[in-house]
Amino acid sequence: MRRWAEAWNAYVQARAAAWQTGSGAALEPLYADPIVWRREQARWERIAAQRRERDLAPVAGGEWPVQVRVHPGAGQTVAVTARLLRRLVWRAGREEWVEEGVEERAVRLARLGRRWVVVRDEAVDIEGRGRPTMRAGAPPAPGAVHAVDDSAMAAPVALVRRSVPTYDRAAAVAYAERWWNGYNPRFRRFADDCTNFISQCLLAGGAPMHDTGNRATGWWYRWTGAHLWSYSWAVSHSLRWYLPIGHRGLRGIAVETPRELLPGDVICYDFEGDGRWNHTTIVVAKDRQGMPLVNAHTTNSRRRYWDYRDSYAWTPQCRYAFFRISV
Repeated sequence: MRRWAEAWNAYVQARAAAWQTGSGAALEPLYADPIVWRREQARWERIAAQRRERDLAPVAGGEWPVQVRVHPGAGQTVAVTARLLRRLVWRAGREEWVEEGVEERAVRLARLGRRWVVVRDEAVDIEGRGRPTMRAGAPPAPGAVHAVDDSAMAAPVALVRRSVPTYDRAAAVAYAERWWNGYNPRFRRFADDCTNFISQCLLAGGAPMHDTGNRATGWWYRWTGAHLWSYSWAVSHSLRWYLPIGHRGLRGIAVETPRELLPGDVICYDFEGDGRWNHTTIVVAKDRQGMPLVNAHTTNSRRRYWDYRDSYAWTPQCRYAFFRISV
């Protein structure tokens, strides 16, 4: 086996151990650049703190590559891009649940003397980082759109339709569970897909669209002709401000704490605390302490702990908005 491949396997095994234990100590010897390691160390320290506060440790699971591409570089370097699937089994008393997530990573290995080391390690998709900068209150941009490969998708689940609008939380959660790591071909797939995904979940739960014909108002998606959508459908910043003022169809009632949320409710995130809302998730369950577990896109996640301190996007200035969904 090539020496770089041995280093890559050591990296994969160390990450799996880190997710199992909550400590990144096994990763540290693999990094040549202390700056790269300090960024990773800070994240693993947040993960460890989160687990201590929850008084939880996984009883099984880890992380493993499901897709790997190798790009030999000039000289003694190799670039690896990988899709890593995480699956952790948690248990508290008689309760057991599974948390899953996918990370896309770009790793560069280089030969340093007689050994291969990690000189670059970056997450490719980070929540809230794919959108153009916007000031608080400014009209949000709709975001870039990627083509959908329909052949790669399973048949879409049926969306709820009712003559009298009600919100079926179980249906919204079922949709979030079905598509947390996939893309319904009925809808466009966005580069930053989190809010598009949450809007689909809300629609599956029976939240009625309000099509004003103006992308800056209402909450809607059109399939006729070229697909069109309101900013509130696909932009985190716009949905966060639409929810509390919606007068027709979808509406969110702001609550003070995450414990007040129910499955089917929504959390919005301003990671930098600068007034630009970056990310949106949907509550799919509650843990034994009554705290939300959420599903999301961009960094595709299932039953992830709500506060997102395990995200590279998180900062100590992070602000949250909690919405009880009503129609």
